[in-house]
Amino acid sequence: MVATKTQKNRRGCFKYGCFGCLGVLALVIGLPLLLGLGGFLMGAPEAEFESVDVSQPLPEGSEGSDAAGSFEDPATAVPLAPSGTVAPTDDLGDGGRQILNLDPSTLAPPPTGTVRLDLGMGEFHVLPAPSGEGVRIEGDYDHASFDLEEVFTQNGDGTWEYSIKLKNNVSWLRRLWGDKQVDNEITIYLPRDQPMALVGEVAMGKSELELGGLWITEVDLELGTGEHELRFSEPTREPLDSLRVESGMGEITLVGIGNASPAGASLEGKFGEFDIDLKGAWRGDSQIAVEFQFGECRVRLPENARINIERTKMAFGDRRLELPDGQEDLPSTAPTLALAIEGSFGEVRVAP
Repeated sequence: MVATKTQKNRRGCFKYGCFGCLGVLALVIGLPLLLGLGGFLMGAPEAEFESVDVSQPLPEGSEGSDAAGSFEDPATAVPLAPSGTVAPTDDLGDGGRQILNLDPSTLAPPPTGTVRLDLGMGEFHVLPAPSGEGVRIEGDYDHASFDLEEVFTQNGDGTWEYSIKLKNNVSWLRRLWGDKQVDNEITIYLPRDQPMALVGEVAMGKSELELGGLWITEVDLELGTGEHELRFSEPTREPLDSLRVESGMGEITLVGIGNASPAGASLEGKFGEFDIDLKGAWRGDSQIAVEFQFGECRVRLPENARINIERTKMAFGDRRLELPDGQEDLPSTAPTLALAIEGSFGEVRVAP
């Protein structure tokens, strides 16, 4: 039996189609194998540690003890004052000269800034700086595998941003087959007398951030895989406008949120343990949203604020709720915390 032309064309299409499928399959399987083999042969570069100690001065306002006192121009007998100040003058009588008496409480504050973190792998600390210092970075990092970049920019209105990055410059394949131990350790000191927002990301590793006593206006952080602690051991200089923390996989601890007294807080955890301490010196009402997906979530309630539980929702798991004693005895001026908690799988415990 002689095959028709149509049948021959069909067999040709089938043959070439099979070859095409095999080619795609070889590409899908072979390319990752080749990349993995290349990473295995190259490996991660040998660690070369470099010490860093960088200080970044910040714009000065007319706020602070250095601006207080009496100022007079001896040449013109015209009182001098820092820009933006309003203060009374006293006539001394002799020669009609005047001295401007400055009250620190009337002086203009420093311009607001933003510290933006983009930290890859390692152990990171954020601490209050000694009085009079700007932002300072110190520590050791592996400059063979990581790049440390810091960029300061200032706008025309005086506001500023300081960007601090520690980024991996080695592909994940090379690191997979090389030395997995990362010993970067960086400490960032933030000044107490400068208003600033703290935003950004800590990707992987361990972090300890102490923000108590600082002039923080906003916190917006993404904390990746690892062990992270954000602490307000003492009240911030002013209540925060907002607090947002989004965590990945691991152990997340938030301590003394009441000392930050945020007007609103959004706290989100994905996998692991999520420990939220709302205690502290609350100075105003707050709307607090807690959301986690898998694991254990503990919320510790303060006794100096009214607690309004708007909802506690768990898809699958255990839910325990206990309010502090004496809620009805709180003064009328006590702040109110509106709390909403949602979880997917695991356990949530809310208690003093």
